Amino acid sequence: MTDADIAAVSDLAREADAVLVLATPFGPDNVGNLDAILTADVAGKTVLAGSMTPEMDFTRGAALAAWERLAGSGVALVSDAAQAITRIEGMVSR
Repeated sequence: MTDADIAAVSDLAREADAVLVLATPFGPDNVGNLDAILTADVAGKTVLAGSMTPEMDFTRGAALAAWERLAGSGVALVSDAAQAITRIEGMVSR
């Protein structure tokens, strides 16, 4: 992702009612999405679903480090998609 791509994702996250980030394999082409959410400073409306593991990190640790920064930033942490949907429904119904 280019810096412009990361900025665009950050802007979209700021405009969204809620942001859902799923634990998924991250590599050089999509790790910028995690950086974009961190840059957007939207922890209060962000849900992280699942657990990021080293086996899902194809960035030599950058994705896992970004996930851990997100997890420590005040986002809602849930274990699965059903919990994520429930949490997001609560966020957007306020």
